[in-house]
Amino acid sequence: MARFRLIVLGSGLLSIAACSTVDRSADDGETGETGETGSADDGDAPEVYGFANGCYSVRSGTQWLRATGDEAAFEFAEDEPGAARFFLKPSDLGTYLLYDSGGGYLVSDDGPLLRRTELQSDVLLVDDDFISGAEWEFEGSDDANDPLWFRSRRLGDLLGLTGLVGADADAADISLVATDGCTEHPELTLDAEGTPTKTTFEDGDLYGIVDTHSHIMTNWAFGGGGIFHGAPFH
Repeated sequence: MARFRLIVLGSGLLSIAACSTVDRSADDGETGETGETGSADDGDAPEVYGFANGCYSVRSGTQWLRATGDEAAFEFAEDEPGAARFFLKPSDLGTYLLYDSGGGYLVSDDGPLLRRTELQSDVLLVDDDFISGAEWEFEGSDDANDPLWFRSRRLGDLLGLTGLVGADADAADISLVATDGCTEHPELTLDAEGTPTKTTFEDGDLYGIVDTHSHIMTNWAFGGGGIFHGAPFH
């Protein structure tokens, strides 16, 4: 009887796995032709994950997000030719860094929308709870024709036409329009050169990298079945 129950359980698991399979062959990862607005996946819900590594301009109604004259901040204006071209670099599921062609990030703060070319991080600040003001969570409704909202992951407020807003009714309705001419977000390379320097913190903390891990199930993994030792669980 125990063997029969085990077989039934195995069949059930296989059935669940089969039902959970999703056909994503239609999603080729491309951002679309210039001028196309970001669309939904199969028309069911906004595809907030499909903008990854794409090149887009940000529009709300007739206004476009652009850098200010001194390039220290961003603003919405009726200036399609001057619209910033953002490379959307994912930092989490549905969360993006907006990196413009001049190397500036769209950053949220307590007031206006800033343009920063350098960002702080939890590592640099030695603060595990730090969240960058450059991270934006994309939100949308179940209607594929509805626009997106941008929410500051750091502050929790939504993007409005003049800055961050606390009320949903004041949020800017965003459309992402595919374009070209973006600058890809920089990545780490394998050709680093330089002399390591020591970093000392006032409170005595150390800075470095440690590979901490444990081979919990080594009694099953090594020796080709010929080497065994005590199991980690009874």
